[in-house]
Formats: sequence, C-alpha cells, structure tokens
Amino acid sequence: LVDPIRQLECANWGDGAVALLIVSNKEAEKHKKAVYLKAYGQMIAPSPLETGTTSILSIQKICEKLNIKMEGMDLFEVHDIFSIGEVLCIESLGCCKAGEGLFWIHRNKEKINPGGGLKACGYVPAANGLRQAAEITLQLRGEAGERQVKDVKKGISVNLNGIGEKAAVNVFSIEK
Repeated sequence: LVDPIRQLECANWGDGAVALLIVSNKEAEKHKKAVYLKAYGQMIAPSPLETGTTSILSIQKICEKLNIKMEGMDLFEVHDIFSIGEVLCIESLGCCKAGEGLFWIHRNKEKINPGGGLKACGYVPAANGLRQAAEITLQLRGEAGERQVKDVKKGISVNLNGIGEKAAVNVFSIEK
C-alpha cells in the first residue's frame, strides 16, 4: 500500500446482497414514511489513466448538470473503500475546498456514513449503491436506531467504480 494509506484504511471485500423496491410516487404516497429519489446521475468516462478524467471531475460534472447543491443536505453516504475516498468525495461534492475535506468531515462526522460505510459493511461491488440507498432511507424514515442522525430531511449518496472513471450520485428526500 501507499503511504499514508495502510491496510486498516481499506475496506475488506465481502460477500453479500441487498434489494431495494422502487415504486411510483402514487404507490409511495400510500406509505406513511415515503422517501423520494429527487435527482440521480451517473458518468462513465474513459480510463483516467488515458484521459485525465477522474472520479472527482465526474462527481462535480454530475452535480453541476443536475444542479445539486449541498445546502440543506443532512446526510452523506459516500464511497470510502479507502479512507481518503471519503475525503475526496466530500471535496468533490463542493462541501469544502480541496485540501479541507478531512477537517470538514471531523466537524460533520455524525452525518457522514452513519452506518459505517464500506469499512463497516464490507466492499460488495454490485450492492454498494443499494446499501447506501437503504441506509439513507432508514435515516430519512427515522428508523436507523442508535445511529440515527437527527432531523434528516435530505441525503446524498456517491458511489464510485473502476479506477476512478465511474461515478453515480443520488439525492433522496422526504419531501416530494
């Protein structure tokens, strides 16, 4: 591994599965604690090794295209297969300036990966995005138990794949 990233800074590969039922707004309104997908986007670019495209730029381009703002965002489920990934995602979302991500995370740690992220759940590539959506849904419904974040109304997930060329961003809300 590369200094300062050590083995304990990396999520373990894991086996697992997750399922998520997505329904129409009409069906969701039948439930007392409906959660709405407000915005979603993904970017798949050629290899960053060939083009200079990085997950940072992909996240920024998705947020710009969808006009996603961090103001009022109460919860962040970000890709943290390596600890530095969490920092880079927060900086890429525009929560703070480049180089200030770790300090921002320390000031806002209760609302970033409250379920422990990939380091707690294991890295299951095909299920990561759904696990993030499930955690945000539990939080928005107030059903996350001991890890419940107070007054959550809006959350964002960022999932990465490949070697930095693939990014997906989703915004969830209790408001229609």
